[in-house]
Amino acid sequence: MESLDQLPPLTSDSGYSSTLLDLKIIQVTRKGLQTAASASSLTYIIFQGASLCLTTTPLEALAASVRWFLTPLSWLRLPRDEIVLSLLLSLRFVDLVFEEEKASALAVLSRGVSWSELRPLESLDIVIQLFSRLFNNLLRQVCLAV
Repeated sequence: MESLDQLPPLTSDSGYSSTLLDLKIIQVTRKGLQTAASASSLTYIIFQGASLCLTTTPLEALAASVRWFLTPLSWLRLPRDEIVLSLLLSLRFVDLVFEEEKASALAVLSRGVSWSELRPLESLDIVIQLFSRLFNNLLRQVCLAV
């Protein structure tokens, strides 16, 4: 959010313009960029909160509280226990995602990649390789856990 102040001014010679990038297919506006930054920050905070909750709370207490909270679903004859189990199993792997992301970031830092010297396609290639390794490692861990 701090770097958003360095964006070009809102007005141009031809009048008001909030468009930062227009590629005919994709249009990036100031409001869209601000919304994306806010949404990504909130998503990160939610995942970190879930990770902290799973670390500090016993699973039995967490399951009981979520089951109590979802009591209205049983009045609608929905499978409350299955929903609780699915939710807790999915939250269990949030911590794993953060650990793999940290390992990938440390791997890039330890290799000393000079991003300023790379061409755009080379940078994109490295990012794609990082994401593919991240997902491969995560899927391997999930398969081992099941």
